Amino acid sequence: QLSMTSKSQRNEETVQDKEPEVRKEPAKRRDKSKVREPSANPSLAGPASVEEERGADNNPLDERIVGIEVGLSSLNRRIVVVENNFSTLESIALEGLDEVKNNLGDVEDTQREGLSALELKFNNAISALQKEVEALRRQVDETAEAGVAPPVTVRETRIEAPKPKEFRGDMSALDVENFIWQMESYFEHIDMHNEAVKIRTVTMYLTDTAMLWWRRKKSDIERGACQINDWEQFKTELKRQFYP
Repeated sequence: QLSMTSKSQRNEETVQDKEPEVRKEPAKRRDKSKVREPSANPSLAGPASVEEERGADNNPLDERIVGIEVGLSSLNRRIVVVENNFSTLESIALEGLDEVKNNLGDVEDTQREGLSALELKFNNAISALQKEVEALRRQVDETAEAGVAPPVTVRETRIEAPKPKEFRGDMSALDVENFIWQMESYFEHIDMHNEAVKIRTVTMYLTDTAMLWWRRKKSDIERGACQINDWEQFKTELKRQFYP
């Protein structure tokens, strides 16, 4: 029994040796005397802090006032520019209105002159017709007194000739010959015999390449490089240019 008791004591001592020693340090006490709480009364604060707060409050207001003044200045400048532009536009409009009035006056004067000339021509034509009617009446009266029937005037009815087709200047002998034949038929129908008038008339029916050719040929005629004085010479030059 003594041996068992001694073993149990040794085991307990071994367990106690293995357990770590826990040291409990005393809690540090906070010195409340060193902590200062902010004063709730602003009057107790120092003068420097009050001025800083006032400056912080006044700075945004000053900036807004400056911004408003700058905006008003810019707006005033824009108003001045608009007023100047309006004055300029008004003066231009008045000048244009005066010019339009003057032009209308000139047009009215021209129209009046034209109407006066037309009225004069109309009156002259009426007077001529009246004289012709009076002459015819006298002729009818004289014929009736003589017992002879008055002469009957028969007016010749002319059929309007069809216009020739335009010649474009294609390199085709058939097109050239057809164009020449149409022009000669047209000259015959309207009884045109003047050679210079024939050339002026035929050039009115030239288009595209043919018109360009005639412009160059006319320049050569004016410079004296060539001569086209009649219809036969024109036909010769036309065939020389557009025959394939």
